[in-house]
Amino acid sequence: MSIKTNRRDALAGAAVSGLVASVLTTPVTAQSTGVMATATEADYKRDPTRWGSADMAAQFPGFKHLDMRTSGAVIRLRHGGSGPPLLLVHGNPENHTCWYKIAAKLAEQYHVILPDLRGYGDSSLPDPGPNNVNFSFREMARDLIEIMEQLGYQRFMIAGHDRGGRTTHRLCLDHPERVIKVCIMDVVPNYHVWMNITKNWVIGTWHWGFMAQPEPFPERLISAVPAEYFIKSRMVIRGGTGISFLTDTAINEYIRCYTLKPSPARVATIGPRRRAISRWTRPTRTRKSVCRCSCSGAHAASRLSAPRSSWTYGDAMRRTSSRTRPSSVGTTFKKRCRTRSSNTSRTSSKRKKRERGHHAQSF
Repeated sequence: MSIKTNRRDALAGAAVSGLVASVLTTPVTAQSTGVMATATEADYKRDPTRWGSADMAAQFPGFKHLDMRTSGAVIRLRHGGSGPPLLLVHGNPENHTCWYKIAAKLAEQYHVILPDLRGYGDSSLPDPGPNNVNFSFREMARDLIEIMEQLGYQRFMIAGHDRGGRTTHRLCLDHPERVIKVCIMDVVPNYHVWMNITKNWVIGTWHWGFMAQPEPFPERLISAVPAEYFIKSRMVIRGGTGISFLTDTAINEYIRCYTLKPSPARVATIGPRRRAISRWTRPTRTRKSVCRCSCSGAHAASRLSAPRSSWTYGDAMRRTSSRTRPSSVGTTFKKRCRTRSSNTSRTSSKRKKRERGHHAQSF
């Protein structure tokens, strides 16, 4: 994937500027008014359905485990350690406990904050709102900003994986002044994905289209099988590497959070989350934004912003014919034209003109 030199230089400059801001990581007086409940050791035995197991809590020694209210949700999180603030954001179908192998080690040098995104883990389930707006990455990012403020931090380092990576990306675009350094993992640019669909990609990421279906179709089907079956099968099919890298304690925590709950079900927002993703992450090349923070070059191309729109997966799929599909990196279309230019017939010439016309209209 090619990235224009001027964008690469801009990102390099932003990376350097982000390194000089460490003096701003000292917390101001923490605003604890949003803390609603804090777990004790007794809670893991008394109410493991709400707080999880004591075995999982043992993976986070010295961490506080609490519920914190934001303007749009109640966020479950753990935080502990001392040093500069480091916010870690999980992916799907996980929750904040996915960091259990490294959290304690990182806490030796950083103040580590591990939230459950809204609708995931033990965080609350807001009403989806019009077009599932309350499960857009913008709203998820707003939760993160607010919990960091309540912990006393105006600026912080952040790392996000998968869904957490996209939330992190949105946060960098909306609030670049808050980010000192950023790491985005296991995320590819939406534009490139939808403009370069392949058979293997569709089979491997079947859950993208499935969870974007109108409610209550995905919710009903997911709830029709035990959470353990869905979680294990989903992770085996998607990763292709098995689940042996996970401990039984970790798997059981994922299962607990995915199990249908009476008030209300965690599974109830799986569809809205994915449907929100399908609506609020339209592939685009019309609006570019470079955040003023450090970022690895591998994800620089994902800096194309995602303006709100009513773009759906169906629309994206229908726009991927060879005639109307512009390439995300500006090379596929050119190669296609060069290949067809060898045909000097009048019909080929007209076809190329039509394609260029469609290409221009797409933007």
